[in-house]
Amino acid sequence: MISSKLDKIITSCSQNEQRWLIRSHDIASEQLSGLSRGNGLPFMDHVVAVAEIVAFEIGLSPEAIAAVFIHEASRSNNELLESCKKEFSDEIIAMARSLNKISEIKPKDTGLLSDNYRKLIVSYSHDPRVSLIKLADRLE
Repeated sequence: MISSKLDKIITSCSQNEQRWLIRSHDIASEQLSGLSRGNGLPFMDHVVAVAEIVAFEIGLSPEAIAAVFIHEASRSNNELLESCKKEFSDEIIAMARSLNKISEIKPKDTGLLSDNYRKLIVSYSHDPRVSLIKLADRLE
């Protein structure tokens, strides 16, 4: 079943884009089922909210939206990211991989100052959309 929020995201997409957006959403839903954020809300609510920011407020491509779902589903599961190569483009996988690398950075643990953290994120983001997705993640 397609949620109303996902339906809103995919409305203006081609059939092929809709297919892999729904699939990437389903993968994230399966992987994140039962997980909650620190505030007690389902983790998937956060993921969909980030996807909405990426789609409507920043205006990024359907590939970037799919990367949000794949990243969240695979951030602690490299095998899942590898298996997604069969279903998703190299572009989506590359964005998800970059987002996963950035997620491994813990500024508080490494003592990074904000300027150095920003530079590190930019260096990990060969695709500028990755930095924008990470910004959307922080805004949500």
